[in-house]
Amino acid sequence: MFLLGTFRVSVFGCYQTLEAAKNCIGYADITRQGYPFYGGNLTYRIPFLSHGGEVTVQASMYRSPLLSLKVDGKSAGYIFISPYQVNIGKLNPGKHMLEFTVYGNRINTFGCLHNCNQKEEWIGPNAWRTTGVQWSYEYQIKPMGLLKAPVLREII
Repeated sequence: MFLLGTFRVSVFGCYQTLEAAKNCIGYADITRQGYPFYGGNLTYRIPFLSHGGEVTVQASMYRSPLLSLKVDGKSAGYIFISPYQVNIGKLNPGKHMLEFTVYGNRINTFGCLHNCNQKEEWIGPNAWRTTGVQWSYEYQIKPMGLLKAPVLREII
């Protein structure tokens, strides 16, 4: 059974508690901010001020298959390989909105969350058939989200 709605979840070992939703998250693992089983995409909205120069955005610490960027609603690029940055280009002076979309995956939604083998490389049927020291009643949740604040650099 899956429970859908607007709420957060606190996980303490093998126990979960539903909580009221909040309207924001920080630059840290979202699974520890009330979204341990969330597998969808998240968009971080970051207002910033440009002085009319060339802007580069770097996101060097995240857990996601892909990050996409938009500036003022227009696509600005993708981050998925080193050096984990995108050159947005020259912007007009003034206020702008940077949007980071962190693409989700289903590892914490449908994954083998009781498998203690941290080095499991093949996620197939046997990954759910764990016993002995490979099994845990406590959830083995994987980190997700922007784990560190992105850095904006502007050269005027």
